[in-house]
Amino acid sequence: MGLFDFSGSLIACPACGARRARKSFWKIKCVNANCSKYDSDYAAQSNLNRITGKSATEVFPHLNGSFSPSDPVTLQYENFRGDQLTYLADVVGAYRTGGHLVIRVAPTGRRVAFLLSAIKNRSEFEGRLSD
Repeated sequence: MGLFDFSGSLIACPACGARRARKSFWKIKCVNANCSKYDSDYAAQSNLNRITGKSATEVFPHLNGSFSPSDPVTLQYENFRGDQLTYLADVVGAYRTGGHLVIRVAPTGRRVAFLLSAIKNRSEFEGRLSD
């Protein structure tokens, strides 16, 4: 955070661990209604800007390709901004590294690293991953 960073920076809330908290100077604003640092105005504004329930190919139309997963799985992921996107991925060749899952996604077939703790439906395919 810079000396004159008036907008603040996104952090994990130190009180509850929510990923979309904002720190501005000495004040922390959290989006979690059960948190002691909850700020209703910030939470309302933050939720207005979120993308929820959309496919990644809808949100990123510039990604083109003809990759077709041989063992497809739908991966539901919440990114650092709180956007909840759905990816079509291929379990074949996917692996864990540290706290991340590296997996090929459609339509490009490129490998993408996802934070394991941010994958919403992790239990659906975790047993099918190669270690």
